Amino acid sequence: MGVLGKNYFHTVATNVVLKLVLGLAIGVVTARALGPAGRGEYNLLVLVVTTFTTLLNFGIPASNTYFVAKRGIPKEKLLRASFLIALVVSAFSFLLLFVLYMTGYLSFLFPVEKLTLPIVASLGIIPIAFFNLFAQGIIVGENKIFLNNYIYLGSQSTLAAALTLAYAFGILTVPLAIVFFAVSNLVAFGIIAVAYRSTLFAGMLPRMEWREYKKLLGFSMPLQAGIIIQFFNYRLDAFLVNYFLGTLSVGLYVMAVNLVEILWLLSSSMAAVLLPTVASQHEHSKKISVKAAMASFGVTVIGGIGAFIFAPPLIMLLFGKDFAGSIAPFLILLPGIMIFSITNVLAAYMTGIGKPGFNTAIALISLVFTVILDLVLIPRIGIAGAAFASSVSYTVTSLMSLVIFIRLSGLTWAECGEYMASFKGDFQSIVSRARLKMLSIVS
Repeated sequence: MGVLGKNYFHTVATNVVLKLVLGLAIGVVTARALGPAGRGEYNLLVLVVTTFTTLLNFGIPASNTYFVAKRGIPKEKLLRASFLIALVVSAFSFLLLFVLYMTGYLSFLFPVEKLTLPIVASLGIIPIAFFNLFAQGIIVGENKIFLNNYIYLGSQSTLAAALTLAYAFGILTVPLAIVFFAVSNLVAFGIIAVAYRSTLFAGMLPRMEWREYKKLLGFSMPLQAGIIIQFFNYRLDAFLVNYFLGTLSVGLYVMAVNLVEILWLLSSSMAAVLLPTVASQHEHSKKISVKAAMASFGVTVIGGIGAFIFAPPLIMLLFGKDFAGSIAPFLILLPGIMIFSITNVLAAYMTGIGKPGFNTAIALISLVFTVILDLVLIPRIGIAGAAFASSVSYTVTSLMSLVIFIRLSGLTWAECGEYMASFKGDFQSIVSRARLKMLSIVS
């Protein structure tokens, strides 16, 4: 099994733990301790931090991956630039948050009367969150996928453990949950600092020249436009649900979204390891991408059928009757989530070949569908309308991604048939190697 295969299976295993174990533990504990309304407040404030670190990261994480993989800019220079950019964009983030608060617009994002001192203090994690994102881009570019996975596992394990202990002692509140979220980001930073201690603490890191900044930003800005638009495709509906329906509905809706996105385990894992492979101009990038998209979609459909059957009673069992309202949006989201597994893989291919602008164009068109349908449907049919809008948007995105991938890669029907014919053999080979590995462990 090659490096790509090892990275992929390690990432799949990591995502299983993150989503099926730690993610469910966090969801169950916060749901039972905080209720739908409290869970909605928690989700919204975490989303505020996520929104700022997504909107203002200037595409640096993926750009760091691209240039490290291509050896276009030394990682030491990128680390120094990441520190500086994180400080600048953090200062701007705090200023923007303050302006939004003073003008009253922050209430659209979060109920401002809930901004207690611990919650406000926890927003100080934003600079660390920015740097973590930038540094992880470098880590992925070096193909240190195992390390990147351990960063996620360490931070989310800390969050799950802290929330569970607080719940066991009956002291879990929204402010305390947000503090734990901030601590989990500190844990991620600590793992990065230890892993790169010889580089970070070896003296002054080399400066990036202006031409290198231009190269970095020239690649990242089109990429960032797509990231921003796609983020709104993913998360704008939660803010609109809060605006029209309130935090209780946010809690129900985001719970459905978090659960249904578990189906992206395979496709998101493949996308994570595919980007540095394609960026390094792997000779089989097209073939790998096609097979990855096929496998992702097939397994996601199988998982979706199982989720349709078993998820409704499990939601009631795990989260309680208060979250029965999450079942309908969960089921409505299923079709869009399944087909979007294709986009998760193909978007990594487009970025890896240096064509991130296509992802931006696709995301922009999809966002139009999302916004129009959200504004029409949420006031009329509630969170079911938000789910329908997202499902339509995911479907449109996937169809456009598939068409553009075929044009960019030059994929022919003959090649597609060849890849499909060899797919069965690949699968049997993987199963055989896995069986031999298990036998060797047992013996």
